[in-house]
Amino acid sequence: VGLVVMGFMTGLRLDLFGYLFGDILAVGTNDLILIWGGGAVILAVLLRIWRPLLAATVAPDVAAAEGMNPARQRLIFMLLLAGVIAIAMKIVGILLITALLIIPAAAARRMAR
Repeated sequence: VGLVVMGFMTGLRLDLFGYLFGDILAVGTNDLILIWGGGAVILAVLLRIWRPLLAATVAPDVAAAEGMNPARQRLIFMLLLAGVIAIAMKIVGILLITALLIIPAAAARRMAR
């Protein structure tokens, strides 16, 4: 919806194909710094919360009994995932990011049956 609204704004250059499919040639030095910095921050936070996140994912009741907050861990994980999507969107595009998120889970679900 936001891309459609931005498309109607005058005086704003909008490359829909770049957002949908990515454009690695349009990545500049500032973008690379943002990607590396954002990736480092996300990796550091993920390493910091790995054990509580794993406990909250495998057994939320046991994690809550041990004093952890599974809802907070899920929220932090969702925020990290949103950060990864926002960072990778310029390079690989929305469609490929969506495919990279959905296809492994769909394949695992099919194999688990």
